[in-house]
Amino acid sequence: MIEMAYDDDENSMAIKVWRLYVDLWKLWYKKNERNLNKIDLSITEFTIMRHLIENGPMSMAAIASLINVTPGWITGVVDKMEEKNLVTRNRDSTDRRIIKIAITDRGREVYENAKKNHYAFIRKALAELNENELQQTYVLLQKMMDDVSKLESN
Repeated sequence: MIEMAYDDDENSMAIKVWRLYVDLWKLWYKKNERNLNKIDLSITEFTIMRHLIENGPMSMAAIASLINVTPGWITGVVDKMEEKNLVTRNRDSTDRRIIKIAITDRGREVYENAKKNHYAFIRKALAELNENELQQTYVLLQKMMDDVSKLESN
C-alpha cells in the first residue's frame, strides 16, 4: 500500500500532496502579501524586521542568508526600508568595512502593529482547524521539512 502512495504516476498520493502543498503555499503567500501591503509592508520587509528584532543588528549577507536571497537583491529592499525609516545602516565597530542593518524605533513600532495584523490574518486563515488538527498539521509539516532538509541539492 505504501508503494502505491509513492508511485511515479501523476495520480499518486505523494504527487497530489506535493501539488496541493505548492498551490497552498502560493495562495498563502499571495494573500499574506496583500494583507501586509495594506499597511505598506512586503513579506520580505516584515521578515527582515523580525530577524533584526530577534537577532539585533545584522550584515546584509547574514540577512540574505536567513531569507535565502542574494546579498545584492537584499540591498534594494533595505534601501526602501531605509527610506521608510524602518532600518538604518551602521558601520561595524570592529570592522569598518562591514555595514550592519539595525531596526529603528519606528521600525519596531511598525513591526509590532504589523505583527498583530499578521497574527489576526493567520488566525482567520486557520480558523476551521481545531487544536488537534493544528497539532497534527504541525507534526506532518515538520516531518516534511526534515525529509526535504535531508535531500541533497544538485
